[in-house]
Amino acid sequence: MRCQKCGSDFDQLACPACTRNSNLQALSERMAVSLKGGAALHYTRTGHLTLGRQSWRTIWRDWGTRPRRETGIPTVCGVPHIYGEISEVTVASPVSAAATVLGEKFKPCAKCAGSIK
Repeated sequence: MRCQKCGSDFDQLACPACTRNSNLQALSERMAVSLKGGAALHYTRTGHLTLGRQSWRTIWRDWGTRPRRETGIPTVCGVPHIYGEISEVTVASPVSAAATVLGEKFKPCAKCAGSIK
């Protein structure tokens, strides 16, 4: 079948590309609500900012589901990331300390850092 919305081919009940985009959009909206409520931002192993694992588990529990390591999540800058890559290091830590803990792949995302106040 061909998706009328995005044009991709698929052989399932719903277009996987549109479903993924829809899920990421819903998660982005829920992330914004959590951030307004005071949730802490955590670094991913590559330097993007997102909610911590506990916050994401709370969101999925409210939706009646559970995350898997490879589940896609939104970041502050909008680039999708993998749930399993979230670290315990928050933005309260200095960037140099985060780089030491997270290793050589860690490079703070300028768009994420520019979006936080």
